[in-house]
Amino acid sequence: MTCRPIGRLKNLLHNLGGYPDRTIQAAHLRALARQLCDERATGHDTLRAVDAVADNLLACQQQTREEFDQVFDAFLKDGHQQTLRSLLDPDLGEGEAS
Repeated sequence: MTCRPIGRLKNLLHNLGGYPDRTIQAAHLRALARQLCDERATGHDTLRAVDAVADNLLACQQQTREEFDQVFDAFLKDGHQQTLRSLLDPDLGEGEAS
């Protein structure tokens, strides 16, 4: 069955990509809040809301980091790398099976 290794690879890539994505998003929101504050373009409630969203993104980032070991272990489990190798490079898969 090939869908399980691909699913585990997708989960790993999603986990790895989520961490920097949230860092960038939170930094952008904080920079936006500073700009709005400097320009006096919004009220305190809006600034607090933007800060709360940024805090939530950073909390999700921490959760992603904490989930990495479990996601990576699932990816390594049961020899799925060999299945992925044979799917991505059929010649390599045949060569190793001989």
